[in-house]
Amino acid sequence: MVWYEQIAALQAELSKERQHSREQAERIAVLADQAQRLQLAQMQPQQIEDCVAPAEPERQQPEPPRSWWSRFWSK
Repeated sequence: MVWYEQIAALQAELSKERQHSREQAERIAVLADQAQRLQLAQMQPQQIEDCVAPAEPERQQPEPPRSWWSRFWSK
């Protein structure tokens, strides 16, 4: 094989590798976009819930027990 034939073969192989690299980059971009949309979709319901209602409702303190006599006179 003459050196110029070898160069032509290597250039053809390099062209194939570059095309493959571009295809892989396009696939990665699509997957990254899908991952970002999925993460955003998962975050939005939580943010909506946080805005509509607090995460934990306020707890009311129970009334201390009163005697029947104090309940009778408070009416």
